[in-house]
Order: sequence, then C-alpha cells, then structure tokens
Amino acid sequence: HAPLVRYVREERLGESAARNCALREAHGAILAFLDDDAVAEPQWLRALSEPFADPTVGAAGGPIRLRYETPPPAWLDARLTPYLSAFDAGTAATDLHYPDYPRGANMAFRRSVFEAAGPFSERYGRRAACLMSYSETEMCWRVERAGWRIVYAPTAWVDHIVPPGRLEPDWFRRRIHWQGRSMALFEAEHLGVRHVLKQVPLQLAKCLVRPRLHRARHAGWLSAAMLALLHPPRQDGAPPFHVATSAKASG
Repeated sequence: HAPLVRYVREERLGESAARNCALREAHGAILAFLDDDAVAEPQWLRALSEPFADPTVGAAGGPIRLRYETPPPAWLDARLTPYLSAFDAGTAATDLHYPDYPRGANMAFRRSVFEAAGPFSERYGRRAACLMSYSETEMCWRVERAGWRIVYAPTAWVDHIVPPGRLEPDWFRRRIHWQGRSMALFEAEHLGVRHVLKQVPLQLAKCLVRPRLHRARHAGWLSAAMLALLHPPRQDGAPPFHVATSAKASG
C-alpha cells in the first residue's frame, strides 16, 4: 500500500519509544494507535476519528474485545480481564477521565495536543521483558490537564489477541505487580509525595487481606512507592529504577 503505508523501525526498545517514533514520522492531523496483537474492524478508523470533529477533543479511544487463542481458564473472571486490555464503557459516547482513559491497543490523539503536553514519557510502558504500563494513561493525564477532552468512541472496536502464555497465574502475578509499580510511579510524579505517603497504610492493609493474585498489585505499588520516595522521578525521562531487559524485542 505504499506510499500510504510505511514501515519504520525504532532501534530503542520500549513501547513509549515506539510511539514517539510515530509522532516523528507520521504526517496526519490525527494519530491512531494499535497494538501489534490487536485486530481492528473495517470501520475502526472512521469511528475512531469521528469525535475529532469537535475541536475540543484531544484524544479518543474505543472498546476492546478479547480474542483467546485457547479457551480461557475457569478462574479468569471480570476482575482480571482488564489486565489483558479488555475495555468496554458502554454504547454511548462519553468523556473519559482518570483512571478510565483509552487503552493503548485502541486510541487516537490530535497531533496538536503533543505540542502542548509533550511526547509519551519513556518512564512508562513495556520495555522488552518488563511489564511496566501506564504509558497511555500518563499521556492522557497530561492531555486532559492541558485542557483537552478525552472521548469514548463506542463503535470503534478492536479485538485483542490473547496467547496461551498470558493465561497462566505466574504471568498475571507479574502483570498485576507491574501495574501496581506503574501506578505508584505515576502518583509520585503527578500527585506528589504527600499523596503517596497517605496511601501507604491503605496499600499495606490491602496487601495483607486481598487474595494472593490480587495482592501483587499492592505489593508492587508499595515497592515502587518506596523507590520513588527515595529516588524521585528524574526530569530527563530516565526510569527511576533498574528495568531488566532481555534479547526479546518489545512490541
């Protein structure tokens, strides 16, 4: 489909680095994002771009269905599917606010918002084997704080493919743990040290009483909160703590 479709390689590992590569390379007024394991419906782009007819809309996102490659286990319930990127805010267009921002597998931004809010922060997002998240959440937070609306596009559907390896308890424990770490870093950076300190007793209590799989989120939050308090997020965008990597490329 050249020249309409171009493939560009980003040498730096990381989800946010790849998205920032798109900001540099794309030319359109609206930038739409998919994950490499997401499949869009034929009318996806049209439905996702419709909210931008309103000049106050800076970002939009649509619903995400899960497409399992193998039957899901019986213990996988609605509390866990969001960790696989499932997202459905209903059948009506509505404004989205933190923490229910668009998911990275199905979102779009007006190019001009990046002039006001800056690019994706490379403190967040997947990086090789690391399951750090919150790349799109942190970006949407800055977009909304810059005065733009963020809108749900209910007919802009994509399917998110779920391989068997993501249906194992160990994968969920790692995924949930890193969700907690991502949240703590975000709160330390944007809500401040005082907010984080106030949350520590609650997170400790939840870590003690929640079921084992779910307590991983609170344990991750506590570990990252302590590191963020001791080593505040750096202004140059570097990760505030060591991130293990492997030879496996990130999506």
